Amino acid sequence: MPPPFISQDPPIPLLPNGWEKRYTREGQPYFVDHNREVTTWNEPVALPKGWEKRYTAADRPYFVDHVSRRTTWVDPRSPNENLPEGWEVRHTLTGQRYFVDHNSRTTAWQDPRSSME
Repeated sequence: MPPPFISQDPPIPLLPNGWEKRYTREGQPYFVDHNREVTTWNEPVALPKGWEKRYTAADRPYFVDHVSRRTTWVDPRSPNENLPEGWEVRHTLTGQRYFVDHNSRTTAWQDPRSSME
């Protein structure tokens, strides 16, 4: 009896709800967002627990943090991108995002990038 098959492929990460991975005839992967009825070559990354992505009437994406009951234009999946000098993103043990200002040695729930726009 042959040994069981063990895949050498890396594990497939979970896709966000409403997304599907498909392949072209040439075997190139692409992704379908059934929620918005669009396709992309870029693999979507699931939002952190408690977060939701929504769109304004002008089709501008924004993000809802249901834990803190706040909204932001800043994508929570890009944690330290475009933060002011000396700032860092961290998460509590329950997964809630907060911000550390190493300059003043303080923390905040409010994303400092939100006030920068």
